Amino acid sequence: EEEGLENGAFQWTHCPSGKMVQLGIEAEVRDFPFWIRIDPGIRIGIIEIFSITITSVENNTLLYNCSTPEQFDKLFIAGTLKRINCPERNLFLSTGDDPQLILPALQQGTVGKKEKVAIEIELTETSISTFAETTLSRPQVSRFRQFFAGKP
Repeated sequence: EEEGLENGAFQWTHCPSGKMVQLGIEAEVRDFPFWIRIDPGIRIGIIEIFSITITSVENNTLLYNCSTPEQFDKLFIAGTLKRINCPERNLFLSTGDDPQLILPALQQGTVGKKEKVAIEIELTETSISTFAETTLSRPQVSRFRQFFAGKP
């Protein structure tokens, strides 16, 4: 365990490029504040996160929801993850194998100790070139290619 993180409480799955996936994991609340770290990818690329929710497994109560750009602005971003400034979408650039999102901690009173919570995330992971070709206009793609080729 590192910095209060529980090594056994993780899930890994392959996300095909450009396909929306919904992932879920259950965790037991052991102490307060209860921090949740999400690593939304393991490779270089563009990640779009549609929603993150946390619910009580016991009574299906919604404890946390994050789906708007304003809500994502409040998350702590670390590791190899960078936020892309896009007002209407939750886009991130993963520059390596350790992108990290730290969610606001669950506090005592919102959930009980030893209670299980379900964490769900809905996202797509896309290569940078596919994202550029399918999302950007032709002039933007040209500037994008020049930037990554190191040309002004």
